[in-house]
Amino acid sequence: MSERLGAIITLEREFGLRFKESCLIDANSALQEAINKQVITVEFGTKGGKERTIPISSHTQISALERAADIQKHEHSMIPAEQKWSQFQNQSYREIHSLGFTFHSERHHFANHRYEQLTGVLSPVSANVSHSAHHQYLATTLNISKQDARQLDHQARLQISKELGHERISITNNYLG
Repeated sequence: MSERLGAIITLEREFGLRFKESCLIDANSALQEAINKQVITVEFGTKGGKERTIPISSHTQISALERAADIQKHEHSMIPAEQKWSQFQNQSYREIHSLGFTFHSERHHFANHRYEQLTGVLSPVSANVSHSAHHQYLATTLNISKQDARQLDHQARLQISKELGHERISITNNYLG
């Protein structure tokens, strides 16, 4: 895998970005924002043009931005200056397809990792627990009431939904189970 595409995939994994968002990000600006404000603002390539902020929750996110900024250098995004978006997109999809990989799997990884950060428990899909049994699993694992487990699950899903750029908690079922 090319170094640039590897950095883009790492941004997807660390921040839950869509492919287009990770390509259009200004890694230099995002790195400075992450260091100064402990968030990054995603504004280009978003669904519906809706800007969102993603909190910095691990040192690996800073490392991903440092790597991307190093590759980006003085360009405006992760797309090489000599290429148009469509050219870079086609090249990237050919490269990723030849590796038997999908970009969207990195958003799934982000969502599941973030759920564990926010709740202290693996997501239903990661724990191999049915969605219907997950509140009980959460309650038992954390030694809390089932009502508290439902509330914790709801709050985590709401946060993850926002960080992924969705307005619906129900979409998290596709990622978390």
